[in-house]
Amino acid sequence: MTQKKVRFPKTKQKQLDPLLENIEKIGGVLSIEEIVYITNKESKDYLFENTFCGKGILSKSQPRLPYEPLQLSPFEAFYLISELKKLHVVYEETNETVPSQTLWDLFSQQNQNFSAKYGAYRYFRKKGWVPKSGLKFASDFVIYQKGPSYFHAK
Repeated sequence: MTQKKVRFPKTKQKQLDPLLENIEKIGGVLSIEEIVYITNKESKDYLFENTFCGKGILSKSQPRLPYEPLQLSPFEAFYLISELKKLHVVYEETNETVPSQTLWDLFSQQNQNFSAKYGAYRYFRKKGWVPKSGLKFASDFVIYQKGPSYFHAK
């Protein structure tokens, strides 16, 4: 039995990544629980509204409370660091910079398939899609053409 090759069309929307060109690096924090999050209200609002990266720790979608941190998935955090060069992460306890290789190693320890899944995440982001966690659908990712608030996942 041969498998049918699935082709994902390029989106006709404006690319999400260029929206970050005009902003400085966003400050992120690596918590003791090994989660990357953003607390600055302007940064987290801009990032969520323009790239749909992250989710509120309490609301599990766009942060609704001014003090609610935006939690980034390991894939989102590493993409913002390595591809877009727009995220600077520091340790919560010491405020020292976390090297990108350290984050890669940490994320790879948390998830044995991190490198393959990150490759898929990166591929879809580069094509203009918005990958989000597909855990509740028993998949690694669900992908959106514009973002979760505009369409159902493909």
